[in-house]
Amino acid sequence: MILGSQLAKLFLLAVLGYQAPRVTTVIPPAVPLNVVFGNTVLALAEVNEVGTVTHVRLLQGAAPFTEEAVKSISQWHFDPAHLDSHAVATEISVVMMFRPAAFGNAFVGGPSLGFTPPEVPKGDHPLLPHFIFDPGWPIARYMNPGVVVFELDITASGRVDWIRIVRDVPATADFAKDVVMQWDFTPAVVNGSPVNSRMIVAISFLFPVLHR
Repeated sequence: MILGSQLAKLFLLAVLGYQAPRVTTVIPPAVPLNVVFGNTVLALAEVNEVGTVTHVRLLQGAAPFTEEAVKSISQWHFDPAHLDSHAVATEISVVMMFRPAAFGNAFVGGPSLGFTPPEVPKGDHPLLPHFIFDPGWPIARYMNPGVVVFELDITASGRVDWIRIVRDVPATADFAKDVVMQWDFTPAVVNGSPVNSRMIVAISFLFPVLHR
């Protein structure tokens, strides 16, 4: 069981006025060089009472993308979770999608760039992505390369309720935001019941390269 007793504790905190952590500083991941395919990394970031990431737990992803994800997330900072004005430690889910230097994804990672829906643990568990897909790079649309970062509020039904742009890339972020709104999630479950939750999504966009 992932988190287990900690999620049960957070349920009690929520009743008493618990507020989830909010990311304030992000360092974008470096894009691995000389890698032609893409990949999606799923991780849990442990955030302490002062908003520092103390540990990154990998749930899914392939090297060398996982190494870059851990390096990046470890440097992030948050407004920590709070209970009645008192900071508390918690965990937050992170999805990092590394797009290949291509318009599409055929032969370079597939529609989800290697992501497969994780097995949902029995009992209490954190928020998990269920259905996500590569935004692609539209041929007819102007876009800029870079890493966009979003903070998502997810409802107890697993739908995206709100997206905050944490790291903007002009033209690209708005396009990616519309795509992420279509993703589905398995909501966090606490004491046997789905609850509203929050996660971070980062997507790396590279200029497409045409191969002859």
